[in-house]
Amino acid sequence: MADRCRQPAPAHIVVGCGLHRPWGVYALVRPTGVGKTTTTAKLAARCVVRYGAERLALLTTGGYRIGAHEQLRIYGRILGVPVFVVRDGEDLRRTLADLRDKHMVLIDTVGMSQRDRMVAEQAAMLTRSGEVNRLLLLNAGSRGDTLDDVVRAYGGEDLAGCILTKVDEATALAPALDCIVRHGLTLSYVGNGQRVPEDLHLPNRQYLLHRAFKVPSGETAHSLRDEEIAMSFPPAQDAKLGARIA
Repeated sequence: MADRCRQPAPAHIVVGCGLHRPWGVYALVRPTGVGKTTTTAKLAARCVVRYGAERLALLTTGGYRIGAHEQLRIYGRILGVPVFVVRDGEDLRRTLADLRDKHMVLIDTVGMSQRDRMVAEQAAMLTRSGEVNRLLLLNAGSRGDTLDDVVRAYGGEDLAGCILTKVDEATALAPALDCIVRHGLTLSYVGNGQRVPEDLHLPNRQYLLHRAFKVPSGETAHSLRDEEIAMSFPPAQDAKLGARIA
C-alpha cells in the first residue's frame, strides 16, 4: 500500500490511501441520497478489522429524524460498536470528550441540500466541537455543475477528503473526477455497491481514468449524433472551422 501511495498521480487526480490520518474524529457530510450511512458502516467495519471494536465509536446527529439512527444502530450491533445519538453542538462536544480514549470516532451527520442554509451551521457546529475532520461524499452519477455546487457549499479547510459513492450506478465518471480535480480535493475512497464493507475501495488511478474516458456502447437519447456536432460550436467558431476545411 505504501508503494502505491508514492506513485505519481497522472492527470492530476489526487488520490489518498484512505483517511489522511488513521485515527481521530471524522464526520461524513453530504447532500441527501448519496449513501452516507452505508458508507459510515463500511468505514466502521474497516476500522473494526484493523483496530478492534472496542477502539471505535459511532455518533449520529440525526436524532430528530424518525428512524434516522436505527440503521446505524443495527450496523453498530453487528460490529459490536457503541452508537451515540447527539442532539446539538453542546451534546456533541460532551460526547466527544467522553470518547477521547477511542482510536477513531465516526460521525454520521444529517444529510441536507447544498443550498440549505443549515449547511454552514452544521460546519460551524463541527468546528466548535474540536478537531473534527470532515469527509465529503459525492454521488458519482450527479451532473458536474451539481457537484460543483455541493463542493462550494461543503468546502473548507477542515475538509480532509472526499469519497466517491455509487460508482456502480454511474454511466460516466468524467464529471465527478473533473470536479474533484478542479477543486483540488483528495479522493480517499470509492464506493461501488451496498455490501458492507466489501464495496469500499482505495481509489485506483488506472481504473478511474479508464472509466472517465470510456465511450458508452450503443446510442442513447443523450448521445450526440453526427449531424448535431456542428450545432455544438458557436456561430463564429463554426464559420472559422468551415473556412479552414474549405
